[in-house]
Amino acid sequence: MTDLPPFQPLPDHVRDKARQELVEGLDRKPPAWRGPLTIAATVAALAAGAVVTGQAIWSPGTTPLATPPTSGPPQFQGLDMTELYDIKRSFAPPGMAERCAAAKPENPPVAQWRPVLSVFSNGVTIAAFEVPAGRIFCTTTATTAAVSAPVRQELGGAPARILFAAPNGAIAGLVPPGVRHLGVNRSLPVGNHTIVSGGHAAVVDSLFLVPGGFSRAGDPSSFLIDGDEVPIADVPAVTPPVVDRPQPPAERTSEAGQRLQACLADQQFAVPDRDQFVAGAHVKFSEQSEVQLGRFGDLLLQCRYQAGQELMMLVQDHVGAGEGQRYNTISAEWYYFDFRADENGSSSSDKRAIVGQVLDQRATSITATAPGLPEQSAVISNGTYVLPGPVPPDTTAKITVKDASGAVLEEISLRE
Repeated sequence: MTDLPPFQPLPDHVRDKARQELVEGLDRKPPAWRGPLTIAATVAALAAGAVVTGQAIWSPGTTPLATPPTSGPPQFQGLDMTELYDIKRSFAPPGMAERCAAAKPENPPVAQWRPVLSVFSNGVTIAAFEVPAGRIFCTTTATTAAVSAPVRQELGGAPARILFAAPNGAIAGLVPPGVRHLGVNRSLPVGNHTIVSGGHAAVVDSLFLVPGGFSRAGDPSSFLIDGDEVPIADVPAVTPPVVDRPQPPAERTSEAGQRLQACLADQQFAVPDRDQFVAGAHVKFSEQSEVQLGRFGDLLLQCRYQAGQELMMLVQDHVGAGEGQRYNTISAEWYYFDFRADENGSSSSDKRAIVGQVLDQRATSITATAPGLPEQSAVISNGTYVLPGPVPPDTTAKITVKDASGAVLEEISLRE
């Protein structure tokens, strides 16, 4: 029997209070949509925890170090970015420099490229290289590479400066010495509210990298620098990618494929390699809520629909860094649905499903039981699944994974 660690819910008032709470010193790992009981209705349209920022501090190589203790008056506390990203100093993934150099042949020869910093998250890698002519930034996905020309531009007195932006949401730039935590945010009016979404930055030696993954890189509006919001004065033009490793597009003619196509047509979210996502499991929980899953390699895509709210799209690497919970045969996370508005302008839900990826090809049956509830079977499709629920809060669900012969491959206890 395998147990999940205790569930960590979202704060109750993310929408209007998040930034103020952060400035006052909130130190929390961004939620991974594993089970908000109460969230702001309009925030459900965008990435969770978008205004939380942080920095990774580590020694040369690959081993992260803890943030050193500080003394003096209370100050803004960011999160350790190594909890979110795969971050390496003086390193780039094997072959990345060659891919990036080939994508822009007019740049200096690859033999002159010295890796400074690389960050990977949810299918996107961004790296900075030093060359005699300045800095080169490059971001890669499974099929694309986008690379800058050498950049010598410095801060010029600005509190922070973006030097590179790519369509997959990756951003790179500079901050002054001493900056510890940085976020790159976008403000989006939705009805009577303003949603703040954006990326968390890894900051090292006045250089910052944001791997993106959700919001477009072309329209950020503000930095959050050690808890203080600062308007962004200018953003460079988005660097177009080169499709250097083409793959056939996934089918979009089936009913599930058409649903996924409609979801991916929403350009508000920058999904890496969106044409390669295969349509997965689909469940319509009620007239109010439904979910369409997609999968490409290790990435799980969730298209979340809730009546009266904007579409929310979420890309997670359940297999690698892992936003969800990974087990031997599946990944699993709570999925709340049928949110109800309250008098405070927020939405709440006490109905939970379970979603994830099938990691063991032998798995043909996934069922869940909970006290007082009958056994439920998962909808399984193309390496993804949905256990529809609803599983009430404060209830432990037992998940059983079986092969075609009925033999049990794994049992998992999913709890708060």
